[in-house]
Amino acid sequence: VPTVDVASRAFVVKVDLPADLGGLRPGMFARVSFRVGSRARLVVPTTAIAASGALDRVFAADGDRLRLRMVTLGEKQGPWTEVLSGLTAGERLVAKVGPELRDGARFSERP
Repeated sequence: VPTVDVASRAFVVKVDLPADLGGLRPGMFARVSFRVGSRARLVVPTTAIAASGALDRVFAADGDRLRLRMVTLGEKQGPWTEVLSGLTAGERLVAKVGPELRDGARFSERP
């Protein structure tokens, strides 16, 4: 709809959805995101991230040892989470973090 509420910066968007989405009714509220453009992003499996208080961390392989890395996270999409800082592309990570992992622990790659 080509009008915007100046105070809230809100506007109405009408979206055509397939009829087989059960449970949806006209007039229901929804949050919708629209993909605009594309960019390269560094993403990791969400299972590789362990929260410790307000900090997010992953375990990266450094030779034959695991190193704890604090990371800054971005957007989550499905099973993937964007990493904004703390890692570089190509680093090997532990795919599923468990309570037994420690910084400096010996690392061996499974086939």
